[in-house]
Amino acid sequence: FNSYIYISVMFSYICTYRQLASQLSGLPHSAPCYNSSTTDNVCPLTNVEILGRLKNENRVMPSWIKPSYSNLAYSLLGRCLLQSSTGFEEHVEKYILVPLGMTNTGFEFTDSVVSKMATGYIGGGKKAPLINLGWNAPAGQMYSTINDLLKLSEFLNSMYLPYESANNILAPHLVKEMGLPMYLNYDGKSLFGSPWEMMFVDTYLVRTKAGNILGYSSQFSY
Repeated sequence: FNSYIYISVMFSYICTYRQLASQLSGLPHSAPCYNSSTTDNVCPLTNVEILGRLKNENRVMPSWIKPSYSNLAYSLLGRCLLQSSTGFEEHVEKYILVPLGMTNTGFEFTDSVVSKMATGYIGGGKKAPLINLGWNAPAGQMYSTINDLLKLSEFLNSMYLPYESANNILAPHLVKEMGLPMYLNYDGKSLFGSPWEMMFVDTYLVRTKAGNILGYSSQFSY
């Protein structure tokens, strides 16, 4: 497939998939979903509608200048890169979650899932509503458990295992490429990858990713 996406409807410039994944695309932080009066689907839009609205958006900066965090970039990767008859959520479940045995990870808040979830809280001790991000789901809709995230960590660390011992979702060299730095920050100590934010602890490069949504936050490192 082509290694770039030509975002002519937005800014008439070429942006690579790697730039999108590494926060180097220069795209705005958020998708133009605008305000929604419901938590059932805060971005009930299609690819066509989102791309149409992006015509009126401006880039934060040119690509490859420095990292600029963009949830929009990851939503675009999830929604527009996937050329499949299935949606992003179904694709992730079929090709990642099921093969890794991540049986308590997903995107849909069914009654069974909600009954086992920790309760999130907002100001004043009120329970946080569970939010459906809609089109923005690739940027932060997934729920998981500690045990399931351990399975993901083991898979990401499979780059250090012999080929025959590694999970066959991705070839080991691609798993290793996922963990490589893409940009050294001006402090000379921290780095950005795809999508990891990285730092050295002694001689070990720690890759970490954090996120939050109303009432919940998480951080994953390996």
